[in-house]
Amino acid sequence: MKTNKPFFVSFLFLMCFLQVFSQETTLPIPTPRGFTGVRSIGGQIVYLSWFGEKTETKGMANFVLRLYNKNLEEIKTTEVEVSKFSELASSAFTGKYFMFIFVDGMKKTRTMVTLDAEGNVIQKQVEENVARFLSTPENYPVIHPINEEEFILVRPVKDKKFGFILERINKDLVSKWTQNQIPEDAFWTVADSKVDGGKLFLLKEENPNRASDNFQFSVQAYGIEDGEQVFSTDLNSGEDGGAPAFIRVTPRGEVATGGMYFKKNKYNDKNSEGIFMAVVGKDGELKTFSKRTWDSLKDKIQGEFSSALLGGKTKIMVEDVVRKNEGGYVVITEQFKKANNANLTGSGAAAVLGGGGGSSSNGPEIGFTVLDFVLFHYDDSGDLTNIQVVPKLNKEARISGKVASDKGLAVANYMYGQGFFCYREVIEMGGKQIIAYRNDDGLKSKMYFLPLGSVSTEGLPEIDMDAWVSEKLNKLGKFAKATGNGQYSFNSDSPSGDYNLYKGAHSFGEGQYLMFDYNRKDLKIWIQKIQ
Repeated sequence: MKTNKPFFVSFLFLMCFLQVFSQETTLPIPTPRGFTGVRSIGGQIVYLSWFGEKTETKGMANFVLRLYNKNLEEIKTTEVEVSKFSELASSAFTGKYFMFIFVDGMKKTRTMVTLDAEGNVIQKQVEENVARFLSTPENYPVIHPINEEEFILVRPVKDKKFGFILERINKDLVSKWTQNQIPEDAFWTVADSKVDGGKLFLLKEENPNRASDNFQFSVQAYGIEDGEQVFSTDLNSGEDGGAPAFIRVTPRGEVATGGMYFKKNKYNDKNSEGIFMAVVGKDGELKTFSKRTWDSLKDKIQGEFSSALLGGKTKIMVEDVVRKNEGGYVVITEQFKKANNANLTGSGAAAVLGGGGGSSSNGPEIGFTVLDFVLFHYDDSGDLTNIQVVPKLNKEARISGKVASDKGLAVANYMYGQGFFCYREVIEMGGKQIIAYRNDDGLKSKMYFLPLGSVSTEGLPEIDMDAWVSEKLNKLGKFAKATGNGQYSFNSDSPSGDYNLYKGAHSFGEGQYLMFDYNRKDLKIWIQKIQ
């Protein structure tokens, strides 16, 4: 593919400054069951955690937290006693204090713990008789730091009805205010939340009940100081309802979102009407709701799989809306394809997640492919100005279990929840906006960095996330990929792993990435600088 000049200049800019920091560390870690991952906070603190051995207290075990500074020098290792079947649900750091929330579906408990930056426990609180329904990942609480000593919690609740509670709480677990959002006769959930400019913003989804296909999404704002609602704005245009998965607060204090939309606010897990982009102003006014049907876009989206959009068949996953430095917005999406026979797919990486690749007794085995980027550009008024298709390597998987019997959009939502789509985030480097994404090359997983506006991924800067894989072994992986035998496997009935758990990359301050690779024997952590 011919490389265009603007991309080539950006590519040279990145390549000239691609270098590896000397900071790295390798350490032994307990069994995979106990490992809970590596996280970074603002380029200042690195922490990894795992569940350790049982304690002398019956039914309890230690949660082990190891802290590092930005140079990967160990600060402290500390232990917190929790029930032995606990899972780490949420964590946050204010710059001075940590908060961790654990859930235990067996004991029906939820535990909150705060620690200082040196790992000393400040306070611990155990909530009893928590519904098991709230112990699943989709119902984990979310924690937002709001200053050095306080947090805001967004916590799902289930009594007779399902809703959520907002709470401002400090390091001593003392509450300043709570805001209960529990309906009389509906099912309310929070799809996304952000804190910015003295407000808590929520993307709320309302359904008549858990089984209903009817929905209503709205953007809500609450004051940080008193918890009072500032506004609530429905994401509707006529009889069409937007169904996004995220919100973004722009530098101007507005809320941008986007996704698919459906007629009469009724979800269809096979077809949607098209794509929308919306902007909610500071005062809650719905300033923009720009929608386009798939059929109206089919001539503008070219490429091998452009026919995937014909007839209104949804084949795009909407992942982000970004405010461009030069003004306007870009909606970032990836195409996907579901195949009824997994052998129809022919690329991917040899790995096993979620119980292996064999067919499940509960359903068929299908193939799933993540395809190209499709970038929808809008001006400040919400008018669509350009569509860019950016070809990239296909990424494939085999899916078994109950999910494999679902329709295409439902399967895609499941795989998105597993972290299988490539897009990760947009970062700033040297005044430029860069799309950071993860893809596979043989047996290697890699991070790639695509300048926003470029239409080619050829020759992009990259970071190996599997530095231990030799080139010879990687060639074998590419051969398996070419023959259709080297694919990730997900079994929705028997989940036994997280695609992002054992190796990953987190942005770590200006132009840096924190990398980690856990090969089930030891863990390697290192910092890579890209600027």
